[in-house]
Amino acid sequence: MKRILVYFFITVVMLLSSSIIRAQSLKELAGEWQFDAPNAPEGSTFGNVIIKNDTVTMVFEGAQRFPSDWVKVKQDSVIYQTSFESDVVRFSLKVVDDQNMSGKAVWQDGETPITLKRKKS
Repeated sequence: MKRILVYFFITVVMLLSSSIIRAQSLKELAGEWQFDAPNAPEGSTFGNVIIKNDTVTMVFEGAQRFPSDWVKVKQDSVIYQTSFESDVVRFSLKVVDDQNMSGKAVWQDGETPITLKRKKS
C-alpha cells in the first residue's frame, strides 16, 4: 500500500511539473512581433506587438503606442486587453510555435482574426 501511495505521489508531481513546463510565460514570448488583423478598423490592420516584462504594447503606423491594460498567460494562450482611444479591445492568442501566434481581437462593434509572427532580431 505504501508503495502505491509513493507511485501515486510521484505521478502527481510529474504531471504538475509537466504542466508547468508547457506553460508559456511572457518572458519566453518577449520580443517584437509583426501582426496582421485583416478585418480590423482602418489604420489598425497591421503593425507590431512588443512583449516586454508584464506588458504587451501595440504599435501602429506613425508610431502610435498602446500598452495593455492587463495580461494573462495560461499554458499556450496569451490574453490581454488594450484601450484604443474610445475602444477597448480584448486579444486572445494561442501560441502556435516559438515564431507564430494566432487568435482573435474582439471589440464592441466586431472582431477579427489576428496572426503574429516573431520579427527576426
